[in-house]
Amino acid sequence: MVDIEQRWDRLHAAGESPLTGRQKLFEVRRTEDDISFLRNYLTTELVEELDLFVYGTTCTHAPGQRCPNCQNLVITDRERDGVVEALLRPRYNYGVPHILIQEVRHHVLCLEHLDRGTTYLDRSYTSHTLNYIAELWKHPVHLLTSDTQGQDIILEGLSR
Repeated sequence: MVDIEQRWDRLHAAGESPLTGRQKLFEVRRTEDDISFLRNYLTTELVEELDLFVYGTTCTHAPGQRCPNCQNLVITDRERDGVVEALLRPRYNYGVPHILIQEVRHHVLCLEHLDRGTTYLDRSYTSHTLNYIAELWKHPVHLLTSDTQGQDIILEGLSR
């Protein structure tokens, strides 16, 4: 926000914008949401000045598999577009975790929490939700997710 105000004050002083920095801030607040704000106003210069970066692992295996390298975090991107996407990714789909049906095995619905490395599920809410799904499914439901230490766990919902 400070950067926007300073940039528009410079543009206004140079006669390149009818809006002052403060006026631009009020316009941005009125017209932008989190996603458009970051996409439209986080500049390459600001990413460099703030030394922003994306981090992750170098593992390339399928979700749900673990290896010793999964624990090693490295800087994966310093470019503006990569930083913006990393900041926005958790906000896509309104922050709802990505959970897919993997298979049905002996009437058990097997689900997998795909973004478990970046989003953690509230255990109580998840338990209630799995029980509701199991009630509709009329059989047990298993969900592969991670605990707070990053270890894979399977949570179970049971029908009543």
